[in-house]
Amino acid sequence: MDLSSVQRALKRERASRKLAERLLEEKSRELFESFQKLEGAHEELKQNQRQLVQSEKMASLGVLSAGVAHEINNPIGFVSSNLATLSEYTPVFHEAFLLLKTLLKKLENEPAYASDYQTVKQFLEEREIDYLVEDTTDILAEIHEGLRRVTEIVSGLQSFARADKAIMEPIDIIACVRSTASLVKSDAKHRFELVDELVDTPFVIGSTGKLNQVFMNLIVNAIQAVSSVKDNGKVTLRSRVQGHFVNVEICDDGPGIDAALVDKIFEPFFTTKEEGEGTGLGLSLTQGIIKEHDGEIIVDSKPGIGTRITIAIPICNEPQTTRS
Repeated sequence: MDLSSVQRALKRERASRKLAERLLEEKSRELFESFQKLEGAHEELKQNQRQLVQSEKMASLGVLSAGVAHEINNPIGFVSSNLATLSEYTPVFHEAFLLLKTLLKKLENEPAYASDYQTVKQFLEEREIDYLVEDTTDILAEIHEGLRRVTEIVSGLQSFARADKAIMEPIDIIACVRSTASLVKSDAKHRFELVDELVDTPFVIGSTGKLNQVFMNLIVNAIQAVSSVKDNGKVTLRSRVQGHFVNVEICDDGPGIDAALVDKIFEPFFTTKEEGEGTGLGLSLTQGIIKEHDGEIIVDSKPGIGTRITIAIPICNEPQTTRS
């Protein structure tokens, strides 16, 4: 074999080797890309599974809450009835006590009743009957107020966990916000001021149960935000009509959110909370619910100043039910 034949053979071998290397590189790249797609699909599947589990938990919690609220209603009913009756009895007892004091005063200078007079007088003074009579009225008023608040909370809980929460119908969105806020106000874990600047607005078409879930997520997030930086933070609820939309604003004076994170807060499983304190699903589910209502959610946040989240829901064009 001459030299030129050897050189041609070597060139063919090098070309064949380069072709094999290129094909191997392409196959490796295709395999890597396929692996990345498979890994992404697997991660998406896991996220969907976790989201389904969370949704099932929320659904179960709603059913449980509705049952608890229904059961609480029964004792509230007879406590309210008995309290109303007791409130009618109390003025009679007070009047009887005043008559007793008048009679006792008449016996003060009667020698025949001196011993009995001193016994009754000492009893009234030692037991502070004057104070008890006065305090009973205040106690009953406080019980009435406490019972009213419990009734309001139960009513809000029933509204929050309505069995027909998927039904889209004309609803009073301000009533939704207030009933949800009444549940949140009963939370004793955080000290905060909840300011109600809501005004009546036209009805919207929506699901009471789902919108209650939205406002629960947003109000709780706002409370947790202000509580993370101060003992007495403020959360303000506002409403207004803008064009064909009803806008509800949840504002807080918490730490705010960095501009780089604002676009990420609606991503599933993204959370700025400590591990174990949140699933990162709340705002993702909230955004999904608002989209179902053909609405919009807008975030305006400034670090060190606070956050304002605006929920915009289209106004209902159907005849509206009169507010009670």
